[in-house]
Amino acid sequence: MASREVFKLLVIVSLFWSVYSEEIDNPFGFYRHEAPRISSTKSALATWDVYYAQVDNFNDKDNSTFAMRYNYNLQFCQQDGCPLVIYVGGDWEINERWLKPGQIYEIGRENGAAMFYTEHRFYGKSMPTTDFTSESLRLLHSSQAQEDLKGFIMMLKEFDRYKNSKVMLFGCSYAGGLVAWMKQKYPELIQVTYSTGGPFYAKDSMFEYLQVISRMIYNLPNIGKQCFDGLFYGIQQLEQEYDSGPEGAASVIKKLGICPPYDPKGDYDKAAVFQTFGVEFGNMGQEDSKKLPYACNRLINAKGETYAEKLVNYRTNGTTPIFCYYTDYDSTAARYADTSLNGKQRPWFYQQCNEFGWFQTTETNTQVFGKSVLPFFYHQLCRDAYGAAFTDENILLAQENTNKVYGGYTPNVRKSVFVYGSIDPWAPMGVQESLNDEALTFYIQGGGHCWDMFPQSIEDSKSMTYAKVNSRAWVKKWLSED
Repeated sequence: MASREVFKLLVIVSLFWSVYSEEIDNPFGFYRHEAPRISSTKSALATWDVYYAQVDNFNDKDNSTFAMRYNYNLQFCQQDGCPLVIYVGGDWEINERWLKPGQIYEIGRENGAAMFYTEHRFYGKSMPTTDFTSESLRLLHSSQAQEDLKGFIMMLKEFDRYKNSKVMLFGCSYAGGLVAWMKQKYPELIQVTYSTGGPFYAKDSMFEYLQVISRMIYNLPNIGKQCFDGLFYGIQQLEQEYDSGPEGAASVIKKLGICPPYDPKGDYDKAAVFQTFGVEFGNMGQEDSKKLPYACNRLINAKGETYAEKLVNYRTNGTTPIFCYYTDYDSTAARYADTSLNGKQRPWFYQQCNEFGWFQTTETNTQVFGKSVLPFFYHQLCRDAYGAAFTDENILLAQENTNKVYGGYTPNVRKSVFVYGSIDPWAPMGVQESLNDEALTFYIQGGGHCWDMFPQSIEDSKSMTYAKVNSRAWVKKWLSED
């Protein structure tokens, strides 16, 4: 083959792999649990600043601080005492885009509010320590984050302009839970909260996540059942081959493009390999469901006589990949063992191990991703990543304590809005129904994870429009009350 043709083939394969690897670049159980993205540029850029938060809010003998980043947009605050609308960051790096058109922006506009967006400790560039060692991560806890927020609000109220301002907290995903917990703890400081896509109930085996993703796949117009069957039977056949013996397991690993050596070592390696399918389709379903039809069409049209062959060719695009990826258990554990600030997945997984669980398992028959990914896999990762103290018992006790402190499905709050979409895989851990006449839950038919944060659009469904408009109306009413 001429060198030009070889180069062309390399480019084509590289482009495919770069797109595909976006979904499996983290093939070891980390779901990109973050807010959806906005690209609008219709308003002035927000201004950046830092608040110096206590490194350890519960140690009176340690007065050291760290720079907690935030940005703000004051265009609607025209008078003293204007409300403070604070978008609380979660397990991601903040940017200024969210203080532009969207639900937060509309709340700011309708209430003449000053808008702020805070970054959560240990995420983005708001680092209380210089590494992610287990000793450092003991400072990463939802209770520490709440005290950071309290200090930030008290700092704002030192300004004459804001000393009489009411405070509204807005949170998406994990931060959606955080803002309601903050309201529960400091009801006099926080007047209103808006939680979208927020998980509240700490649970070890969150098999509901993949149930929702599987239902999304099945309900795709025209191709849903074919795609569902392709994944269900394809993974089932590959699991059977994997279980047939060492040669079968090595064959599956090699066919799926996993790096050598091909010497699987039991159920931990098996879980590490097969959970990549749930991660891939879970990320697509959570972040941008429009990717699912594209992926399903590729799977349906892949070459192969059996479901397993089609699934393998879907993953490899029918070619021998130039790049392989590491999903054996040892490589997985080694990634989590990276205590440098480059180990970006380490903080969130620590919070899962230490507070919430929310491990996405296949511990139910009502999903398409096989039977291999069970809690034991994640528990062992917790121990290997953070230390022997993370026993099965301690992991479960931490989740029990989280629910005891925060109230699980029923936080004790008023003047709070909860919004979920019917295809949000985090919704099953949320506030399932309105708690009282001032703690209201809105469900959006066909809505995904935090989708109500996007700007209002002519493409919005009636259910989406209703949730956006009415949740803002309640916020306006509560902020206007004495």
